[in-house]
Order: sequence, then C-alpha cells, then structure tokens
Amino acid sequence: MFGRIESYDPETKAGTITTGKEVFKFDMSLWVADAPPEKDDIVRFDLSSNAITNINLAGAFLDKANAVKSKWLAVFLSFFLGWAGMSRLYLGYYQLAVFQIILTAIFFMAGTLNFALLWGFIDALLLLTGHADKDAKGRPLK
Repeated sequence: MFGRIESYDPETKAGTITTGKEVFKFDMSLWVADAPPEKDDIVRFDLSSNAITNINLAGAFLDKANAVKSKWLAVFLSFFLGWAGMSRLYLGYYQLAVFQIILTAIFFMAGTLNFALLWGFIDALLLLTGHADKDAKGRPLK
C-alpha cells in the first residue's frame, strides 16, 4: 500500500502514516529506507492484520540528496507559464502556486495583467541566477 507521513517525531522515533482513509502508527523498527522519514513523504508499506511493516520511501523520495527536478524545465515553465504558477507547481510549492493563480485572476479582473506576467519572468531570473535552486523538499535542481 501507499500512504503519506502525517507526522514524525525524531526524538521518539515514532509517527503516523495516513492512506486518506486510515491512519497507522509506526516506529523506526518498521522503517527500511536509508533516509529518515519526514512529514509529507510518500511511503510504501505492507499491511497484515491491520498492522504495517516494511515501510519504505516511494518514488522521488527515495534519494533525498540527489536532484530530481530539472532546473531548465522549471525555467521554461516560469518563462512561459509563470503567470499561472506552473513552475511553482512543478517544484512542489503548491500553496504558493495557488496563491499566484488567485492573484493572477485578480490582476486580470482589474485589468492589470502585466503585473502577473512579470512573475514568470522574475521566477525565471531567480532560477537562472541560482537564488531559487531547490525544490519544495529541499533537493537541489538538476
């Protein structure tokens, strides 16, 4: 099964995983990944008689230190679709992307769409100059 780390306390080495329908408690004795768990990590685990075992990181979360997302794709999305928050969505900054989309709609209704179009250009510059060089999980960009 797959789930998401809902909470994790490094001091007690225990946390909870949610599948959307159910919540399971776990401790580090059930953890098999090399990297420690973090809140919102997607995990894969086995379920037997309502108990979870063999908890492992899934997908892009497996190797936290290595780059997963492309800097150049983020620049492209910023430059051409930055007004719609697409580069922020790509990099995992979901709340900021939604905020950008809402403000773009407000600028559009106010007749000042030029301000919204500048966001994409500024985001592209931040990516190109290295000021924005990590995704939402803190991993460097390729």
